[in-house]
Amino acid sequence: MSFDQRMRERQGAGALGQPPEIILNETFNPFLNDSQSVNGSVPAYEILKIVILLPVAVVRVLVFVVSLLLGYLFTKLALFRARNVLTRPFPQWRRWLMLPVRLFARVNLFACGFHYIHIKGRPASREEAPILAMQAIAVDRLSRESRHHASGAIKRKAMCNDWSHVMIFPEATTTNGKLLVSFKAGAFTPGYPVQPILFRYPHVHMDPSWVAEGPPINWLIFRLMTQFHNFMLVEYLPVIHPTVAERKNPIQFGERVRLTMARAMNTSVTNHTFEDAALAMEAVRLKIDSASAMLEFGEFKKIAPFTGRCHLQRIY
Repeated sequence: MSFDQRMRERQGAGALGQPPEIILNETFNPFLNDSQSVNGSVPAYEILKIVILLPVAVVRVLVFVVSLLLGYLFTKLALFRARNVLTRPFPQWRRWLMLPVRLFARVNLFACGFHYIHIKGRPASREEAPILAMQAIAVDRLSRESRHHASGAIKRKAMCNDWSHVMIFPEATTTNGKLLVSFKAGAFTPGYPVQPILFRYPHVHMDPSWVAEGPPINWLIFRLMTQFHNFMLVEYLPVIHPTVAERKNPIQFGERVRLTMARAMNTSVTNHTFEDAALAMEAVRLKIDSASAMLEFGEFKKIAPFTGRCHLQRIY
């Protein structure tokens, strides 16, 4: 070894010795179902459980279908001759007709193996937090006009006490729950207090997440019905009030809500978006590595403006 090589080695080593080589981990894929991560195969234990619980699954399917049909009938009855249901709140008698639908939805979850749902915390009143997980806003993710309309609908419904709480899924897609992807700003544009709600599905063998790189919904429901029991935890976090600066900057407000939720979940955040989920689905279709196809569009959009309408339309 030459003198120059020994000097470079000593300078790199320092007083604590040679620094270890840092090997970067593989890019994490928030759209990968754990049950699909081992060559997509089903373990022998799960196959045995499916065989044992198959008669139970038949009963669960019947209960699921009957409950689904009854819920559909009550929904049609509540909507009979109703007009402008997306822009006008329901009168009280229509809300009463919708109450059984909640019961049937719970029966469907029971048929899927969620016999008991552990609830932590308490839901805030509408006066305390108008935006809560109790009502959905329809939006076309590929349409800028639809997204703008949805933002206005959120604000109108949050302002009017005749509406129930407004339910928002700020990630705008589904993940495996191991981290939080980028939030859309629509839920935070009105500048009203928000109560975050966490949904956890602890599991060992069967991952219940419905994601881009995972089993189809019919196989996923069948796997849920062939489990002895599926676990679900719902946690209501404290209401988060926006600051004056955050009222003017909904992205900043949404980021604080996201970090609060991540700390409660003991997980991290990433800049993946719905566009990454679309790329993951296309990668699965083309049978290529989906993790290498994703770009973390949330980070990419900070560098250069991007509208993925034409590209996503090609995918779908």
